[in-house]
Amino acid sequence: MGKDERVNTFNRARQDAPTMLRTKAYDRFQRPLQEGDVVLLLGKGDIFWRVQKVAPSMHPSAPAGMVELSLVAVFVTGVQGGEAIPDLIKVRDVSEVQQPPQVEES
Repeated sequence: MGKDERVNTFNRARQDAPTMLRTKAYDRFQRPLQEGDVVLLLGKGDIFWRVQKVAPSMHPSAPAGMVELSLVAVFVTGVQGGEAIPDLIKVRDVSEVQQPPQVEES
């Protein structure tokens, strides 16, 4: 390493940078997340979630390198057939739904 290489802090910072990109999201084992992956989000009911979208946060007050994950979960429960379920209300009929609901951009 020559004198100029030691003095050039920009070049040294680039060499010392981690290999993970700041515009991507990684799990606890440093595996990259992408759309369609299934993840377990600990502390949120320990439910399996499907990654619907991974995108950099465009919110003006978000810190640099912030990435937004859009997660979708399917909740399976058992109910008694042939009876009304008091805690369940249908919001849309299948004929009203043309495509799955999209996560709104924040």
